[in-house]
Amino acid sequence: MLQGYLTRQLTSALGAYQVEALKREFKSFTDVIEKSMNVFKQKIKADVERSQGNKLGLIRQTQNNLL
Repeated sequence: MLQGYLTRQLTSALGAYQVEALKREFKSFTDVIEKSMNVFKQKIKADVERSQGNKLGLIRQTQNNLL
C-alpha cells in the first residue's frame, strides 16, 4: 500500500485513506520522540551545568585551602 502511494500507483479511496492514517500516526510518533528528546536534552544540559558548577566549587575550595 505504502509502496503504491510512493510510486503514485495507488488508486483506491481506501488505500488513500490508509496512507493518510499512516501519515497521521507517523506524525504523532515523531512528535512524541521530539518531545522526549527535548526533555532528555534539557536534563543533560542541566547535568553538565551542575557538574561544571561542582568543579568550579572544588577549585575555589582548593584555592582557599592553599591560601
